[in-house]
Amino acid sequence: MSPECTDIHERGYVVLERVYDERELTDIHAIMRDAWQRAGAPRPGGHFGFIMHPLFAAAPDMAAYVPRPRVIGLLAELFGEQPRLAHNGGLMSDVSRSFTPWHYHRSDACDDALVWDLARRDRPERITRVLANVYVDGSTPERGELLVSPRRFDDPLAPSDVDRDREWSCQEVVRCAPGSIVVFDQSLFHAARPARTDAPRRIFGGHYQGWSESPPHREDNAADLPGVSAALTAEPMLRALVRGVARRHSAS
Repeated sequence: MSPECTDIHERGYVVLERVYDERELTDIHAIMRDAWQRAGAPRPGGHFGFIMHPLFAAAPDMAAYVPRPRVIGLLAELFGEQPRLAHNGGLMSDVSRSFTPWHYHRSDACDDALVWDLARRDRPERITRVLANVYVDGSTPERGELLVSPRRFDDPLAPSDVDRDREWSCQEVVRCAPGSIVVFDQSLFHAARPARTDAPRRIFGGHYQGWSESPPHREDNAADLPGVSAALTAEPMLRALVRGVARRHSAS
């Protein structure tokens, strides 16, 4: 098992530093800004900021920036099969965003009585779904760092705390450079500090699972959209994630 795969199993997450270069990040900045402006340039505050779900509907040009061999190789190792892109999304926020509350991304996330039960003892047998989020501007104090509550993949699903709106004593603060990717288990509780400056905080990415995982998930959304047909034709890796076209996995 690779060190990255081990980290996800043992801690619930791993940081892949600087996956995107400066030229790519400049293009991504422009695409996300244009999508925000087309939506009427709403104030990107609240708990999460301006939300784009599905991202490919709001910003079709982002489809070409989702697949990266390094990530696909890690996901294939993690699942033991080719990964499927089950959800695509993006966020933009600024200093008006408040503390992003603790949450996870299991399909039962809307069941508060279940999710926030400190006595909950059921535990996963394996990792079946992960998120791979690109921190376009990094995870920094200026923009509000990602916070995580580390867990083994088979730990009980009970949270470490029930106060969703403050920092937890068990938390780890995740800092990373612009263009880095954080890959984490759907069962990992996470939050984000508010920003200290008005510099934008942009995140995009997807939820992934193996093609053999058939149960529907409440956050699943469409990726095979008319606006991304050119990218699907031009990008074999993206096509494999969306349509299941067989391909060879490789690490970058």
